[in-house]
Amino acid sequence: MVWVKPEEVLIAGALWSTDRANPYFVLQKRRGYGQGGGLTGLFVGTMDNVLDSKTPPYRILHKTSSSDIYFTVAEANSVKTITTNWNWIETNLLPILDNFESEFDITAFVKCKIASLYEANRSKQMDEDADKFKAQSSKFHKLFSMPPGEKLINYYSCSYIKGKVPRQGWLYLSVNHLCFYSFLLGTESRVVLRWTDVTKLTRTHTILLPNSITVQTADSSKYYFSLLMRIDETFLFMQQLANIGVKQLLADEGYSQDADLPSRLKNRTPRKVSVLKRDFVARNRSEKYRRLFRLPTSERLDGDTDCTLWTPYNRQFALGQLFLSRDYICFAARGLRSVTLVIPLHLINLVEKFHSDLIHSGILITTKNKSSITFGEVIDRDFLLERIVNFLAVFEKASAKVSDVETELVVDLASIEIESKPLIYAGNSSSTDDNSLSGSDAAKEAMKEHLWELHFAEFGRGVTMYRTATMRDLVTRGIPSSLRGELWCVLSGADHLRYSAESDYYRKMVRLSSNANSSELLVLDEIERDLHSSLPEHSAFQSDSGINALRRVLSAYAHRNPAIGYCQAMNIVTSVLLLYTPEEDAFWLLVALCEHLLPDYYNTKVVGAIIDQGVFEEITKEELPNIYNKVTKLGVLSMISLSWFLTLFLSVMPFQSAVDVVDCFFYDGAKVIFKVALAVLEANSDKLMVCDDDAEAMKVLNDYLEGVSCRNEHSQTIIHDTVNVSDLIVTAQEKYYHITDNLIDSLRFKHRLVVVHSLEDSTKRGIIRSLSQESWFSVEELESLYVLFKEEQMSGCYWESLTPSDTLEKHKQDSFYQLAKITSDRFNFLFSYLFPWRHGPNSTVLTRRLFTLLDEDSDNMISFKQFIGALGPMYHGETMDKISILYQLHLPPSLTDEELQRQRSESEALIYDTNIATNTGETERDDERNESPVSTSQQSTEAQSSEYSFLMDDSNGQSVEDAEKVQSDATSNDTRKSDILQDNGLLCRKKVAVDDRVRIYRNLPRLSEERFIQFWKGLYDIFTNDERATGDDEQEIYQSITNVGSTLLRLGDLQSDDIKSRCPTTSDDIEEEEISIDDTQSKPQIIPCAVMDSDQTENVSLSCSSQSPPMSNRHPGWSVGFEQILASILSDSKLVDAFVCSESIVDLVTELRSRRFDRNLSDF
Repeated sequence: MVWVKPEEVLIAGALWSTDRANPYFVLQKRRGYGQGGGLTGLFVGTMDNVLDSKTPPYRILHKTSSSDIYFTVAEANSVKTITTNWNWIETNLLPILDNFESEFDITAFVKCKIASLYEANRSKQMDEDADKFKAQSSKFHKLFSMPPGEKLINYYSCSYIKGKVPRQGWLYLSVNHLCFYSFLLGTESRVVLRWTDVTKLTRTHTILLPNSITVQTADSSKYYFSLLMRIDETFLFMQQLANIGVKQLLADEGYSQDADLPSRLKNRTPRKVSVLKRDFVARNRSEKYRRLFRLPTSERLDGDTDCTLWTPYNRQFALGQLFLSRDYICFAARGLRSVTLVIPLHLINLVEKFHSDLIHSGILITTKNKSSITFGEVIDRDFLLERIVNFLAVFEKASAKVSDVETELVVDLASIEIESKPLIYAGNSSSTDDNSLSGSDAAKEAMKEHLWELHFAEFGRGVTMYRTATMRDLVTRGIPSSLRGELWCVLSGADHLRYSAESDYYRKMVRLSSNANSSELLVLDEIERDLHSSLPEHSAFQSDSGINALRRVLSAYAHRNPAIGYCQAMNIVTSVLLLYTPEEDAFWLLVALCEHLLPDYYNTKVVGAIIDQGVFEEITKEELPNIYNKVTKLGVLSMISLSWFLTLFLSVMPFQSAVDVVDCFFYDGAKVIFKVALAVLEANSDKLMVCDDDAEAMKVLNDYLEGVSCRNEHSQTIIHDTVNVSDLIVTAQEKYYHITDNLIDSLRFKHRLVVVHSLEDSTKRGIIRSLSQESWFSVEELESLYVLFKEEQMSGCYWESLTPSDTLEKHKQDSFYQLAKITSDRFNFLFSYLFPWRHGPNSTVLTRRLFTLLDEDSDNMISFKQFIGALGPMYHGETMDKISILYQLHLPPSLTDEELQRQRSESEALIYDTNIATNTGETERDDERNESPVSTSQQSTEAQSSEYSFLMDDSNGQSVEDAEKVQSDATSNDTRKSDILQDNGLLCRKKVAVDDRVRIYRNLPRLSEERFIQFWKGLYDIFTNDERATGDDEQEIYQSITNVGSTLLRLGDLQSDDIKSRCPTTSDDIEEEEISIDDTQSKPQIIPCAVMDSDQTENVSLSCSSQSPPMSNRHPGWSVGFEQILASILSDSKLVDAFVCSESIVDLVTELRSRRFDRNLSDF
């Protein structure tokens, strides 16, 4: 049986035909299913196929004779199944329904009964859906070549509109990508978008595009997805995923699954289709929960249920929802009786069941301050009580452990002195001090205090007080100075933040900030410069105590949140907080302000303030279109919004008036700022409309704000053309009541995508402009490479154990163009497609060595500057530059001694080709043999291109002692970085003058014989095994490499023999030398085994095993320098041509990006 949750059906006959009926139920078949149906049936069947709606063809509806509303109770795909449901209804339900007196009771009973049947069969259905999801997840990874780490959230049937042709297929939403796939009539359509590339998400519903979502990317491309059956859920997930992408671009933490979620929901709900989908739904609900009650980010909503709250202040019940999380029980009422309540678990003394004549299924909570809170009509009360008791038990156990551990720390931290009272009591000489109020103003303050005391007596005090519209009215009139600090902490959530942190957290931050590292010292210097400009007119900040308190709070917060550190305007806001709260409370208020109430406002780029600037402009355009057009033309709107919002009007209004705005801000949140700003613009609309320039408009607004007063109308200090701040706030609240938190959040999301991508584009332009002057690449090539590099950095964040924040924390001292970094895995992937020498069999080895060479600080990461510095010479450098890179890949630290040892066995499989000795005739005397390489070398050197002849100036005149020293350095320093690396010269990473590059190359260490053999083999691997080369070309290059290698071997032999002749030798050495001369006749030619045939390889093994000494001891003192290798290669035009790179880097990058998620990417 397939029962469904009863849902209303307003038009039961549309697209359906009735097969059976009785007084309470109707069995229907969908038109177009099976035989018959006519044109209507054909139309319905076609629509179902196009929309892929998969609507079951049979259903049963419930209705009563007096109602036109039907309720779906069962659906099925076969006649047999639906007939079984129908027979069960006639047998079990119909006899019972005749006994009810009213049709309302009949419908209620049927809905309740069918719902229970639906829940009973739901678990089995969920298991079937889970199997379908696993199959789709596997299909998703295969279709788009996604790694296992890319988790699928959910998939939806929809149409992708491209041009005029809709393509029906499946939309896949994963953690990092939006994908679409369709295969229709032999045509395959595929879309893969990164969430970090999405700049705009809009939801539309038109005749042509019903239930559509438009996705716009950074390159201004638009993608239209229509005919979504669950568009609300789809759009919600898209918004969440796009937000995660934005956080990654801001170098914040990306997505990480809630590890506690499965355990929290275990045994409570049936298994869901996707754990990640469940996680995203839970995240969204938890975020709304935290924002509604101003709770810490650590709170996760465990569940909610409908209930009533007994409100003792009016002795009535308020209908609403009860929310439960690890540390809090909260309640929010619905309807006109607006009331919210927050109960921290640590304040609960007793929880018990409660029942009376008025309250059924009740729960009574007694707090430690002896107040009682009663909930009634609680659904599933026993289960809720069990969860509360479990949370209380966990809390008590954790508290006991913490108290034992922190006993020793309290004594140490108690030595840190902090201000225990608000600074407003530090002096009373300033006009901004509340202690200097006139008689009428003092009476007004006393009246406010009295009203608040009455409110506390009726509604409670502290965190657990009932928050109603009455409190809103009192806040709007202004909070008295004596209660301001207490209420700010309660209303803003600062008290919750302090409770969620460890004991003496603020004192610990003060202690740690005093031991600042180099990066924090820069922040502390900024703080120090701004200390004395924070409310300098106030007496509290004209003394050391006030300045020291401000320094401690700002420094402690900078240490707590290094991503923000310190931003101008924080000093002004913090100064005001210190005036009305103790120092520690001011710290937690600052935390609440920067991290919850105004997120991202005070980071280095003031991203949050720029986003809200866009939000304010859009709201102004909607609410005050004429003023918007005028002030936009004058360029005033962007100027005022930043200064007003960053300082909460504290820098533009009189101090006391601005503090009243701050009161409302802590109660209502950021929407108050928007409302007050709109009210200010509207109040000055007439004057603004006649302004001729921005200076005149700014003067109008500044004069108005300076005249905003909080004094009562009978005060002696009243000024003409002033407005009372309470009147301004009330007007703003009443006129713009429709500006809600939900509206602000939706507009923030819209502008966040635009602002962050705009900042990213600015960063990219700055990086390219900075590097273009010294790079080998053109601006177009740099832009293409940067986009690819940034994508790979994001991929590293997706699929490796690395987050952008890790990169930022580790390299916060780097230049801005060095913050984008990739790991070795990402580097290897890029170079496997961009490396000009990628076609050789050992290209991966060279790539690994190149990364080692670039990774100067050994953190397994390289910057974009290093990346293009290595790639540039390979594409646009001269032959000298390319050879130098290959040369350096065979020096330490690229080719380490350990790796050389592993390859020694292969090196010792090289043969001494005796064909040279046979062709040269009889054996010559030692002195003639020693002269032969010299003459050969000199002839070869003289034939070199004169363009680089100056490289040889110092080499031929090198003394034996110098040669011995160079050889010793080249063989003994494999495990450490070369000194040249500290000079930034080991790899020429920027385009500099030829003379400067020559100076760098001259200082490169010489190659030992083993390293030269590896270098020689590398040449063979790169050029003779290139799959693109023809047979003739490969043979010619092979011969060129052989000739060059032979020449360099003779030069090395000469170096070795020269050293031997000047060093004292033993009789054993002489005997060994004579044997070598007699047996070999002359120095033979070395050929790498990689290019030998099978017969040669067999002879090699025999020859080496019986005759050749170990490679490491064959020629002591043997070495060649870079200048000798360069001169030898330049003498062969075929080798010079082989080093030329004719590929377009832009084309390679474009092709790689377009085929990144292709199933056949390995063929690229």
